[in-house]
Amino acid sequence: MLQAKHINRQIKRPIPKVDDEPPARKFLAFTLSLEEFCIDLSLVQDILDFEVLDAIPKSMPDFVSGQLSFRGEMIPAIDMRTLFNIGSTTVDAYTPIIVVLVKDHYVGLIVDCIIDEIQISSSQIKSIFTSLGSDFDFMIASSVVENRKIVIIDVEKLILTQEIISQKETIACH
Repeated sequence: MLQAKHINRQIKRPIPKVDDEPPARKFLAFTLSLEEFCIDLSLVQDILDFEVLDAIPKSMPDFVSGQLSFRGEMIPAIDMRTLFNIGSTTVDAYTPIIVVLVKDHYVGLIVDCIIDEIQISSSQIKSIFTSLGSDFDFMIASSVVENRKIVIIDVEKLILTQEIISQKETIACH
């Protein structure tokens, strides 16, 4: 009598790697006073040394320090310290201006110092700011990177919330 033999053939397939975490995002870290902040690096168009700013109408908010020429266009320069109500930036020839592109508009951000480019994964985000109120919706989280506490800023939301782009047309007319 013939017996059927059971042949165990295992097909060896690589086990797909399940990676629940999206890749780390790149940010540009900078300081204001003694605090570290960062913004999405993909929005950064250039980092300029400080230059003399052209005057703006007095009706502009205090945090708009002036305007500067960038790629043939006059753009507003925002003093981030004044905007965050931590004093005003003492400027010199080495004070950096971070030029960002938001909704097809350039805006300059005056900061104390550029620290570096960093990568932050979602697992490094430690807290989400929800209790600060709508005036601070642009501060989206904090993170600890290499033992440094860094506040992550949504620069698009910051600029749109403060209506900087709509005020840019008023600045350009003067």
